[in-house]
Amino acid sequence: MSNALQEARKLLDEGDIPGTVRQLRSAVDQAELHEIATVVRKLSETAGFDDLAAAAKKLAKRPGQAQALFDFGYGCVERGVSFLAIPALREALRLAPSTPVILTELVSALEDEHRHAEAVQVLAERDTALRPWPDRYLLVHNALLAGDLAQADAQLARLPEPDDERWVWPLRAIRRTCGAGSSRCTAPVC
Repeated sequence: MSNALQEARKLLDEGDIPGTVRQLRSAVDQAELHEIATVVRKLSETAGFDDLAAAAKKLAKRPGQAQALFDFGYGCVERGVSFLAIPALREALRLAPSTPVILTELVSALEDEHRHAEAVQVLAERDTALRPWPDRYLLVHNALLAGDLAQADAQLARLPEPDDERWVWPLRAIRRTCGAGSSRCTAPVC
């Protein structure tokens, strides 16, 4: 067990929930997922997040199962600790690479953490399998936020008109952001 995870357990035992969460941020890339899940389970029980506690318990028992990884990742995103979701969702996607909901949830977690360039990379690696809505739209959106204007422009050109009305407004907004259909995206880099 990593030192950072040991410190997270100590803080949790002392009742320091915010400190535990901060320490988990340091531990997440150093510890095994089943070890993280054990701490998250106790943390979730303490905070009254029964759904995340159950998902963490499931992951601790079945760390190599895509569904357990996804459920844990989803629960972390829903509870505002997306940084904990990213490794679990990456592993779930590795185990079940053609499951769109895992891809979408991983992109959501990366967006929550402002890791837009990583979201672009994850989506671009699956270019031929992307659904236009929401996947390719998310690729355009994250490319813009990552400052990759060439990628945003190229992907916007490949984005068809949506079949579902709920995507009409996002398409209009992204077109406005990219210069109202010009051949060169002119969005400012944030």
